[in-house]
Formats: sequence, C-alpha cells, structure tokens
Amino acid sequence: MARTIFATQVRMLLCERCGAPLETTIEGGAVPCAYCKATNAVRPRLDRFAPTRASALSEPERLARLRAQDHTPYKLPPSVEALAPGGSVSEARLTEAFDVFQATRQELKNTQSPEASERLYALTLVVTNTLTRLADSARVRSLLETTLDVVVLERHRNSLRAMLSRHAAREGDLDSAEQWLAGCDPRSDEISSDSDYRVSRAFIDTLRGRPDAVLEVLGRSDADVPIDDRLDLQAALLRAHAIEVKGDVEGAVRTLTDVLRAGGGAMRQGMIQTREAYAHAVSLCPKSFPTALEREVRRVTSPWRLIASLWFIMLGISAIFAFAMGANTWENYHRAVDGYGGSAAVRRAAWNDIVVHNASQLAFIVGFYSLVVVAISAGVLLWTRKRRQRLLHGRRVLARISSVTGGNLVVNGVPQVQVVLEWQDGATSRSAKMTVGAGPGVAPGGTLAVIVDPKNPSKAMLEPD
Repeated sequence: MARTIFATQVRMLLCERCGAPLETTIEGGAVPCAYCKATNAVRPRLDRFAPTRASALSEPERLARLRAQDHTPYKLPPSVEALAPGGSVSEARLTEAFDVFQATRQELKNTQSPEASERLYALTLVVTNTLTRLADSARVRSLLETTLDVVVLERHRNSLRAMLSRHAAREGDLDSAEQWLAGCDPRSDEISSDSDYRVSRAFIDTLRGRPDAVLEVLGRSDADVPIDDRLDLQAALLRAHAIEVKGDVEGAVRTLTDVLRAGGGAMRQGMIQTREAYAHAVSLCPKSFPTALEREVRRVTSPWRLIASLWFIMLGISAIFAFAMGANTWENYHRAVDGYGGSAAVRRAAWNDIVVHNASQLAFIVGFYSLVVVAISAGVLLWTRKRRQRLLHGRRVLARISSVTGGNLVVNGVPQVQVVLEWQDGATSRSAKMTVGAGPGVAPGGTLAVIVDPKNPSKAMLEPD
C-alpha cells in the first residue's frame, strides 16, 4: 500500500522555530523548514520499536495495582487547564497552544525536568484531540513524534507510541501500527500507559478481524480489566463491537447501554464522537450502537413521568373541588329543608336538586381540566418526538463560549448562567444563547458540546443528562 502519514519509515517532527511539520529520514541530519527556512538539527530516531521493560509483578498483583488507580480523573497541569478549559483547546487558541508547546519543548530539552515533561505531555493530549477533530493528520503525527522525542518519563513514551499506533491503524497502515505498538510495555503497572496499550492492541485486532483477541485484552466487561477513564469510551466500543461480531448483538447492546446510562449526556456525546472518529477505518457496532442509542434517548426523553404528574395534579384539583362541593351540598340541603319544611318528599326533592346541580358543576370542572391536561400531554408528546429526533439525528459539535452572564438564578444549588455559543457550520458561523449550570469550563473561551437541529442548523441544544 502507499505510504501513510504515520508510516514508521520516516520521521515527522515540528520545526523548532515556527512549529510547521518537517519530514526527514530516520537517520535525521540538517533539515531545512519549507516554511521559515530555518535549519533543524534532527538527531537519529532513538526509538527502535523494541519492547520496554515488563513488570516483574504477577498478573493478579499488576491488575490489583491498576484497579487502585482506576476512576481517578487525569488532572491537567494548571497552565494547560487555563489554555484548555474543560480539557479541550478551541480552534481560536490553537496558535497560542503551539506557542506554549514550543516554549515547553525548549524548556524540557534544557532541563530534562519531569514536571516540564508532564506539562508537554498534557498539552500534547489536548492539542491532539483538537487536531484529530480537524482531520489534520500531518500535525498530529508531527506533534506526537516530537513529544515522544523529548519527554523523559517512560509512561509518557508508552502512551505516545500507543497513540501513534492507533492513528496509523485509522489510516489503514497496520504494519506501522504494529511497529509503533511494539515499543510499548505490554505489562505496565501504570493505568494510563497500560490502557493506551490495551486499546491500541484491541483496535489493531478489530481491524484484523480477531474478536476473541479483543476480548482477551479488554475483557468481556469493564469489571474484567481496569481502563483509564480517558479511554473508557474507546474500550467500550471496541469490546461491544467484538461481542457483536461474535453474534451476540443483544449482549453488545447491553454493554453499550450500561456505559451510556452510567455517564449521562457527556458519555452519550463522547461515544458518538469517538465512534465517528473511527468511522473511516471501521464502522464500530453497526447493529448494536443505533439500538443502544435509541433506547437510551427514549429513556432520557420519556414524557410519561411529566404526563403522570399532570394527571395527578388534575385529580388533586378535582378532589379539592369535590370536597368543597360536598360540604356545600350538605349546607344547601339543610338550608332548603329549613326553608321549605321537613317532609320526606321535600327533603328528597331538595337533595336531588342540589346533588344534580353540584354534580353537573363538578363534571364540568373535571371535564375542563381533563381536556386541558390532554392538550398539554399532546403538546409534550409532540415536543418529545422532535427532541428525540434531534438527539438521534442531530449533528454534534463543540461550540465556543464567547460570553457568560448572570448567575443570580440558582437551581438545585447550581447557579444558572446565560452563555453565547458560537460554532462553524461549513463556511457559516452560527451562534445561540443558552442557559446552563455554572461549572468547570463554563467560561469565555471554553467549549460546550451541543446538538445542532438537523432541519434548522441555526438551532442547537445541550446534550441532556
């Protein structure tokens, strides 16, 4: 096959002066930049794709150590968090992010500091996510290999090799994917490093049509093998795909549903975007994912609790009127008997007239409120149907927050703010105002995941929990 962007036969790095991608041989040398004309002194590739050290721990001990690290979200260094609020660099700040990358890269080369290595690695993660979304494969390759060339911590190198392996596999270059992965430690006792290896191994085996190998490395459920939170979605999709390929479509649906239900709207949004990121290489879970997504969307948009509440309110109002009218009926009966005499015939006539009159009033009130509730219920069902269609078929985008106002209104202890969101629809810029709960990342320059109406691209909604 033709050489791909992630082929191991060449080196691709970022120019030390301007940050543009440079291509050179694995032997390195003096490489001129095609953009700024600066000459880069590139050392030979040091990574020979040989496995690094393997843990001397027994497998049960290693898994126990990995489980102890699970469900601990990766915290970006403060300087990177300020640049990428919520863990994502907006397109508007990519140039700034590359400037910071270049400065940190130079600092790390001069100091060999583990702290600088951590900052450079974290910055690479968030920038790579943005570049992947923009399909800028050349800069993804150059960024990852440049970082691999200078970081000083082995766990960082392990994860970067695995990421290069996954990107090569997405390009269909499985030979290069295997080579990048060959340099990883297959038995790391650090969860991020181990999970990167497992997911890359599983992805290659998925493309090679080896579902049993996928399940061996990822387990048949998330309880079998601890996976770093950063890679949970990829692992879940690859695991469910292997189960589906083996013929158990309903088992794959359950696997996906468990993950979707546990993570709420953010998990649903992330899984859809992750699946789309793999789409040009393989259609993951082609039967089970649409079914699992529809079931979950139906669950979160179910109108029946609201409709039941409306009917209970209507019954409560009717009960109040019935009680009031009952007391009124008894009072009017005694007044009628006192006014017209106490014969049995008079009492029966008075009772019948009053009961019929009040019963007709109550029937009118109950009927009126029932019609109102029926009309509201019909409106709720129609609104739910439109909302469900948008959730199932709308386009997911990351919208940039341009402004934040408010905060005086508090709902369930969370201040509500009004944000103005902006996103690109092809060559057209769109914007919308939304009220959201204040929280990490809800600040100017941050991003929020929104769903664009498939019939009206100027309308968007946040993913519901």
